[in-house]
Amino acid sequence: MKNRILLENYYLPDDLEAQIDTPTRILTIADIFQALCQERPYRDRFCANEVLSIMDGMADKGQIDLKIYNLLKVNVDEFYKTAIWEG
Repeated sequence: MKNRILLENYYLPDDLEAQIDTPTRILTIADIFQALCQERPYRDRFCANEVLSIMDGMADKGQIDLKIYNLLKVNVDEFYKTAIWEG
């Protein structure tokens, strides 16, 4: 996970966390969501409910921006279809 920007002190000091702008926070959540939705050589893709469960845990720990994550949750079905599309 060292290539992901997570919003907790384990990954970023407080002063840097406050400097992360909204577009970066949105892209971070989108990147994590897409990575969990897609099949990887070492695992199958997760279903939408599994993805939300994992990301709920991240939101509860303050690792991702809760306001932005809640916007994703409202439209999770559409985002999931887009994330798994292999066109």
